[in-house]
Amino acid sequence: MLKYLISAIAFASILVYTNAECVNCDSRHDINCLYDNMLSTNCTPWDNQCFVRIDDDGSTIRGCLNSLSGPEQFQCTGQNCMSCTNLRIGTGFHPGCNNVIFPEHRIRCHVCNSTTNLRDCLGEQTSPATICSRFVDGDSCFIMRRGDSFARGCVSDEPICLQENACYTCIGEGCNFANVTSIELPEAPIGGNSANTISAISFIAFALCAILLMRNN
Repeated sequence: MLKYLISAIAFASILVYTNAECVNCDSRHDINCLYDNMLSTNCTPWDNQCFVRIDDDGSTIRGCLNSLSGPEQFQCTGQNCMSCTNLRIGTGFHPGCNNVIFPEHRIRCHVCNSTTNLRDCLGEQTSPATICSRFVDGDSCFIMRRGDSFARGCVSDEPICLQENACYTCIGEGCNFANVTSIELPEAPIGGNSANTISAISFIAFALCAILLMRNN
C-alpha cells in the first residue's frame, strides 16, 4: 500500500497544476497581441487557466480565464474562444498557454500605402505578410488604386473593397504581393479607410501649396 502511495505522490510531483501566468492584452490597444511573442503576467492565486478569444469587432483579447464572467467561461469554446490550462510536466513548464496565434488559420496580407511609402508599396512585396488586425471568417487581401496612389491590406479593414470591381482582391496568405504594374487594377470609388487616407493627404498637400503661393504673392 505504501508503495502505491509513494508512486502516486511521485506522479503528482511530475504533473501538477500551477498558478497561471497568462498573456493579458487587447489588440485594439497593442497590435502585438495578434502574435505569439507576448510576455505573460501572473493571475490570481489558484487560477491556472488562460484564454484567448475573438471579440465581436474581430479584435483579439487574451487574459486569465477567471477575468471572464461565468457564462463567458462556459461559452469559451469553438472558433472564437479557446481556454487552456498551465501544466508543469517534469521540468518542462512554459507559462502563458494562451500565447498562440488564434485562430491558427487566420489570414495574413501585405499592408502598405503609397502615400507614405511609395516605392515599397508599388513593387513586388517580399517581406513577410502581416496578420490582419481584425479576424473575419472568409477574409481576403486587396490592392487598391486611386489615380496614382495605391494601398494594400486586409479587406476586413477596407470594406469598400467588398464592392464589385472596386479593388483587386485575393484569398490566401500574402496573396496581394504582386507588383502593381503586373496586374489589372480597377479604379476604386471614393470612400473607405485607405481611400480616405489617400484623399486626406492629397488635400493637405494641396492646401500647403495654396498657402505657399499666397505667401509668395
